[in-house]
Amino acid sequence: MNDSPSTDPVESVAPRPNGELAAVFILDANGLITTASAAAHTLWETAGEGLLGTPFANLFVFEVVSDEPGWLAAQWEVLLGATLDQATELQIHTRGGSTRNVRVRIEPLATPSYLATVQPVATGPATDATSEGIFSLLSQHAGAGFFELDFTTGRVNYSPGWKKILGYYGDELPDTLDTWRELIHPDDSAAAPDRLGRKLTVGVRAINLEFRMRHRLGHWVWIQCIGVQVIAANGTLERVAGMHLDITERKELEEASVAADERLEQLGTVGPLGLFDLDFAHQRFWFSPGWFKLLGYRDAELPEELSTFAAAVPPEDMPGGIETWLQLRAPGLSAFVEPEQLVGRDGRRITVLLGAQRTLTKRRELARVTGFICLPPRLPVPEETESLPTSLIRDALDALSEGLLITDATGKILHLNTTAARLLTVTTDLARGQPVADYFRLLNRESGRPGDDPCERALTADQPLPLIAEHSLAPPCTRTPRRSRSCGRRVPLSTPPANRSVSRLFSAIPTR
Repeated sequence: MNDSPSTDPVESVAPRPNGELAAVFILDANGLITTASAAAHTLWETAGEGLLGTPFANLFVFEVVSDEPGWLAAQWEVLLGATLDQATELQIHTRGGSTRNVRVRIEPLATPSYLATVQPVATGPATDATSEGIFSLLSQHAGAGFFELDFTTGRVNYSPGWKKILGYYGDELPDTLDTWRELIHPDDSAAAPDRLGRKLTVGVRAINLEFRMRHRLGHWVWIQCIGVQVIAANGTLERVAGMHLDITERKELEEASVAADERLEQLGTVGPLGLFDLDFAHQRFWFSPGWFKLLGYRDAELPEELSTFAAAVPPEDMPGGIETWLQLRAPGLSAFVEPEQLVGRDGRRITVLLGAQRTLTKRRELARVTGFICLPPRLPVPEETESLPTSLIRDALDALSEGLLITDATGKILHLNTTAARLLTVTTDLARGQPVADYFRLLNRESGRPGDDPCERALTADQPLPLIAEHSLAPPCTRTPRRSRSCGRRVPLSTPPANRSVSRLFSAIPTR
């Protein structure tokens, strides 16, 4: 389908039960007809190229008409606002002079143009062809409110739909200019209808304004005002007429979108996130400054192309290309967050958390991927606990009723508690640094022969040692320094005092 005017009819429309086809039009951005179906020529009783180049708004009944270009543009704005993506019942006048009720719907196309369908209404009484009738239809079906301010006569008129947008009904609001001035937001007072603005244009001037007005419940309603101002030759404003539409929902979405964009900009610029948007459908790619910073690049050092993302993925990880790599992340899920290894500017591997939202086409191909990267959180390092004072530990060991002997890994004595020093008849200062076997030796009580090395016996036991009754400590006179076998590791040993004999040797406890 060409953008230039065409005479080829558009006939892909199902017939009505009464046999009539819906008229189909292609309109340009200014509302001029570029293509019309055969059914359109039949409905308006024209032939050949009679409708091409005609303003679409001229096909409908309006009481107020003008040859001024601004007036025609205003009519198109009103018609577009009332029928865009919704069906509205209006009235047409044919070239033969007859009138028909129709339902009109306009839908935007990919290019700056519109598709308009006009469906004849088969039944029902004829609609009032006056401007009040048209305004009533638009108020009922399109949520529009109309107003007219005549400064020459002082007449002011607000339609029921105009008042309904603000929560009022009937005569609850007086039809005066002061009503407008009292309800408009103080910060938007420049949008008052009697303001001419900076550019003075004699004749008819189209207006399209957005401002806030106070609702009956106290909140503010965003209004789009589309209309015309009629300015006399002496520069005075004679008349203002137009339509109000409630655009509060759209403005709230816009404000939410702006706020979200600001938050993302903060996160992607000075925050910890690197943001990206990969639009495969339109081949547009974007990376935030945080993306480049996390990977070691200067801001905008790389072009905003798909190759910039691909450069951050290890080549051996994407043999099928970057699109395949993106699709293989978290199969079956449209959104995911998982750790990944990316390549920085200096070639180092950087572990990041990669989060993404994928949109696929009907063919299961990537249409768009938006997401972020960030460094994984660091686990807190446990704080070092304060050690007990040495004097406190020494006092605790001395309080034990068992003798406690501690050696280092080579079998040299490190400490004796008070009980062990008494049993071995030696002081800690004298025994410290000496081989444990020089002071802690066992003798058989019957034969007097040396017994097994107690340290070796304790270290090789797989369970607590039983009571040792056949051995006793060697008397001090028989203890002569000699080279001893190392105990192999630092261990505490305990013996209860029982007539200088070893009544029990408890299990060894490593003290590394």
